[in-house]
Amino acid sequence: MKRVFALLLLCAPLLCGCAKRFQDIRVTSYDIVSLSPLGLSAVEAIVDLGVYNPATTLKLSDISGVVKMNGDTCIVLTTEDIALEGRAEKVYRIPVRGVMGDKFNPFQLLTLYKNADFSQFTVDASAHAGVFGPVGKDISIKDLSLEKLLEKAGQK
Repeated sequence: MKRVFALLLLCAPLLCGCAKRFQDIRVTSYDIVSLSPLGLSAVEAIVDLGVYNPATTLKLSDISGVVKMNGDTCIVLTTEDIALEGRAEKVYRIPVRGVMGDKFNPFQLLTLYKNADFSQFTVDASAHAGVFGPVGKDISIKDLSLEKLLEKAGQK
């Protein structure tokens, strides 16, 4: 029993150090490479997302998001699973699919792409983050200002 306790005491600083590094993961850049309407109610985009990950490799799955304008759903976004390479700063090319909300259409989205005023937009996002298989944590963000999110990524 004493050995198990001693092992836990030795591992505690290591585990705390990893948690701190996970908090330091950040988006460094983004670029919409392409944006294509799919019919009248959906879009497909390719996004280059720069991420700095000082921690170990992290797998994000079940990724989804909702962009809202003045509280109304504009677009529901989904993408495939992403593995963020550990101890690296890298740009990931990510395919994103979006389905328009009832009060929004692709023409409004294309207009925003050219003349962006994101002050009235918020984002809800969720994903499952894990290091090993299904073990991990569900992450959820609600009502994040899109304008502030883009400023933090250094693109506004």
